[in-house]
Amino acid sequence: MQLQTVLRRASAGLLVGLTMISQAQAVGSSKDDNLMCAAYMDIAVADLYPLKLIPYDKAKQMLSSRFLRLATTSISTDESISAVVDSFINSRNQAREALLKNNQFNDLRLNPEGDLLTYAQAIDKQMNQHCPKGNASYEAMANDYDREDILAMVVEISKELKKHGEK
Repeated sequence: MQLQTVLRRASAGLLVGLTMISQAQAVGSSKDDNLMCAAYMDIAVADLYPLKLIPYDKAKQMLSSRFLRLATTSISTDESISAVVDSFINSRNQAREALLKNNQFNDLRLNPEGDLLTYAQAIDKQMNQHCPKGNASYEAMANDYDREDILAMVVEISKELKKHGEK
């Protein structure tokens, strides 16, 4: 129980970093950066939220952002939602594999708790690398499309994810 308290305190900076991602801006945008940003958000929520290392509101925001980044990718590349979802799933699988391999982790669920902060920091580093680069197209979508169009795309993305057994 004491280790969880230490991890929560130590990860306070990490969580602030995760909160700042949506505010960061960078020049340029790319399909790959939006997909990788969405992939690392998904990994963070899947792996860190159940361990209470990400607050509920932040996890909810990250999942919403994931959907919007996938919509952005579809709009900016004129790719079908199905193709974007397939690319997202592949990107997420590659990202998880790279995280585990490059940081010499086994499956996180099998790791000792001492590796959690290091794992969370590795995710945060990747999010800080990819998310700001995709923000220009992400923000342009919000300015160029009305809410109903975006919500319709999010619904389609959700349906496509469910076809693949995703949430």
